[in-house]
Amino acid sequence: MYLFYVQGGGLGHLTRTEKLIQTLQFTYHEVLIITPSQFCHHFKNYKFVKLNWKDSKNQWTTVIDEVLKKHSIKRFYIDAFPFGLKGELLSIYENHSHIKFYYVSRILKWENYLAQVPTPKYFCFEETLLLEPLYTTHQNWIKKNSKNVKKLSLLQETKGTKNPFSCSTPYGLLVHSGGKKNVLRLCEFVSNNLRERNWTTLKILVLTQVDVDFSHPQFYFSKNVFPALPYYEEATIIYTAAGFNAIQELQKYQDKHIAIPLDRLYDDQFFRLKNYKTEVK
Repeated sequence: MYLFYVQGGGLGHLTRTEKLIQTLQFTYHEVLIITPSQFCHHFKNYKFVKLNWKDSKNQWTTVIDEVLKKHSIKRFYIDAFPFGLKGELLSIYENHSHIKFYYVSRILKWENYLAQVPTPKYFCFEETLLLEPLYTTHQNWIKKNSKNVKKLSLLQETKGTKNPFSCSTPYGLLVHSGGKKNVLRLCEFVSNNLRERNWTTLKILVLTQVDVDFSHPQFYFSKNVFPALPYYEEATIIYTAAGFNAIQELQKYQDKHIAIPLDRLYDDQFFRLKNYKTEVK
């Protein structure tokens, strides 16, 4: 069995993990996912072990330890945070050295992260998968602490059909799962952008996972629509934050995609967007 440790409360971490599983060609019945995410219902084929956000680092470690003792794990994949969100993986590495650990790396504000979590003196991953360009300090650490480093592009095909909504084409899209403050911030940006373009009649379909109170005659909110991919092709314009999945999924729609970077604790969306713009020139 393949174990995936997916920290983070947003939908993006699980979305990336599903794409990774598909890219690695693992079948869903071979996979077990440990996560605190509230969005597991969007991934009905998979088995989950849920973490409680309010639990301590030691409580998280205990849950992981019990899973490793109960199941025969071939590989353990760690998404984004190499030591866990609170350092909960350190004793796991020490006590389960017979297991092969794989690090799935995306952009991480490396110095910020190191300042918040305890770190091991030395630990070596079996392999690190590089999903995008990283901070130099982060990448240098990976090279020193991985037997092998491999660049990997994730498959972007995601199944899904359109759900009916009250706005007819032509339409624009705003896609962001949450939280509420970030969705509202993006709504304000889109509202201003529509005004600047003098697009006074274009309807905007907002695909989100949270309840948002934003009154605007051009905005139509649709909660719990996932995935958003089926709506991309017919959209006149697409607004998103500059998260990993949005940037990856919308590469083929660069001409109509506007990414708005948000200030996040560990994910540097400004750095990602700068790299992305450099790559597509």
